[in-house]
Amino acid sequence: MTHGSWDPSTAVVIGVAAVAAVVAGVVGEILRRRLAARRYRYPHERDLPAPRHGWLPFALPVAWAALVWAHLERPLVLAVLLGATVPLLVLAAIDQDVHRLPDRLQKPFYPLLALALLLPAVVEQDWASYGRALAGAAIGLVVYYALVLAGQGGLGLGDAKLAGILGMLCAWFGWRALAFGLVAGFFVGAAFGLVLVLRGRATRKDFIPLGPSLIVGALGVLVLS
Repeated sequence: MTHGSWDPSTAVVIGVAAVAAVVAGVVGEILRRRLAARRYRYPHERDLPAPRHGWLPFALPVAWAALVWAHLERPLVLAVLLGATVPLLVLAAIDQDVHRLPDRLQKPFYPLLALALLLPAVVEQDWASYGRALAGAAIGLVVYYALVLAGQGGLGLGDAKLAGILGMLCAWFGWRALAFGLVAGFFVGAAFGLVLVLRGRATRKDFIPLGPSLIVGALGVLVLS
């Protein structure tokens, strides 16, 4: 058992995960309704087809339940992960709709996440994880910014900023989690793109935003870490 953690029974984990899923379902529906107003769209984007965000009330419960199952023994870290998942899925929904990751969501994410992770670092005296998380943010940002400059994979600056956020979260759990968290999204994106092509809903020339795949890949790594 790690310092500052406790060992919940399976029944407790299942119960807490179920409650978290119910709460997340409500939160996800609220997010879906707010996003349906399309206030995040620029004037030239207002005539685009209506967004399809019906997956939010289902995706958030799955994410929260999985994170509870994986990290209930560290409730402070878990609270940070659950809180971070909400804006991450909002970013995924916006990127899916308009192929853009808004700065007004991403820029405050960095200091807020750093402050949130400070609590488990202080309570659990886990400064190594905290320092690694801050380094992970810098590494994710620099690596993806280099890929943007190299013109690789259709990446944009928004993706680079997102990688810094995901790097901070994943690096808390170790350097291996950071490495996997930064590359998992490419595999998720490739698999998703292949499914769309095989179902005739996209062609190889169609642009598919990478942000949602980066988020799904990183969340998968966080659950398995």
